Amino acid sequence: MEKENCEFKRLSFLMLLMFLLFFASFLFLKATTRPKIVIVCAGDSLMRPMPLYLRRWLPGRYIAIKEWAQGGLSVATYFSFFSSHPAWSREKVDIILLQLGTNDVSLFLRNEEKEELFISHLRKIIKKLRKLKSNYFHQPRIIVATAPPFSGGKEEAQRNEILEARINPIIRQLAKKEKLFLLDHWPKFKDRPDLYDPDGVHLNGEGERVMARQWRRIVRKVWLASKVRRYQGILLEF
Repeated sequence: MEKENCEFKRLSFLMLLMFLLFFASFLFLKATTRPKIVIVCAGDSLMRPMPLYLRRWLPGRYIAIKEWAQGGLSVATYFSFFSSHPAWSREKVDIILLQLGTNDVSLFLRNEEKEELFISHLRKIIKKLRKLKSNYFHQPRIIVATAPPFSGGKEEAQRNEILEARINPIIRQLAKKEKLFLLDHWPKFKDRPDLYDPDGVHLNGEGERVMARQWRRIVRKVWLASKVRRYQGILLEF
């Protein structure tokens, strides 16, 4: 009788072990077949280093980072990205990090661009991006950022006045009106020459890390606020 009980316990243990292994395999297979969360870094040269940092800090097994940024682009010339990368419209994107405005300052200084035109171009960009398909949403979540201040260099005060009084207020207002998420870089980079390259426009290594951490925090906030059950626990890790 005792021998039969031992055999029964052994078989029960083996069956339980097999069930647990099967269940674990099922969960692993289910996790590996889920599409990754696709995050796009879009904008001008200040956005180009961001994928490098975000790929280091975000779990690559679950998140894919893409770069849609190019140096020298303004809200008007960003349309050149769409024409030179025709495959963009077939992409599935979940979160878009959009930062433009720095290169528009020169256009404002030369009276080649005014507020009405800036708003019109930025709205068109947002409209195009919203047409993209998403793995997890009806349309991609868009986070738009204000342009950081200039630090030193030629016409610093005049350029910052344009940003602070004309360009960034438009970005903030448009984010509210279009129901976009907003990342305000201005307070973080104001009076911080230690975060800039000598040209006073581009960020040095530490400045890039500061900006990337800003993006990382708001990506986490936006994703958790979206209440998508899949991957919620993963984003709590960073």
